Amino acid sequence: MESIFSMKSYRQFDTLSFTKVIHKLVQDVFHELTAAVGNEHIYVFALYTNDEGSYVLPTANTQEALERTALQQSQSTPELHTYYQQSLRWSPCDWEYHESGSETALAAVNNLLDSGWDDDYTSFLFDPDLIEHCCISALQQLQREKFFDNLAQGSPPLLNLLKGDQSNEERLTFAALLNSPEACAQLAIELDQGYDAYRTIFDRQWREP
Repeated sequence: MESIFSMKSYRQFDTLSFTKVIHKLVQDVFHELTAAVGNEHIYVFALYTNDEGSYVLPTANTQEALERTALQQSQSTPELHTYYQQSLRWSPCDWEYHESGSETALAAVNNLLDSGWDDDYTSFLFDPDLIEHCCISALQQLQREKFFDNLAQGSPPLLNLLKGDQSNEERLTFAALLNSPEACAQLAIELDQGYDAYRTIFDRQWREP
């Protein structure tokens, strides 16, 4: 049990303002993204953060970009191409459109979050649960507005709140707040496939003589 003397004291956080800023960020970035990818199919759009909530960035990928990355990474082992596709599909740091987007909208997000640091930048003092709530709320609002349906080529992307070090359980928990049960069931299958594919690649490349 955590001692009362070690409990973190969070600063007051304006959730309404932050939700509006995230809403604007997603709008601007997704407009830019659809213009940049042309006829490519965006299969995922997400907000990317960490456990502290000290940053929020956009991340996305297209089916075609996934294929490009898988081909590049499997050049020396083409027999593993399918495994690379599965392994990279839900690995945001490997996506072609990871952390790309509107500098103006990103600056507004950063300005709000920067005020959460203490004087020597060693502790972030906003409640990460509130930041996650704002991110989910902004994405839900855009869904209600049919924003992604109107702009996406083909079917709208799967939406999520992702982190660099994140369990599949948490990915599915956030996904369930933003997507249909059918889309979440498919995501669960693909997350398991991705893990198995990663292990196969690792075993083939690093463990075999």
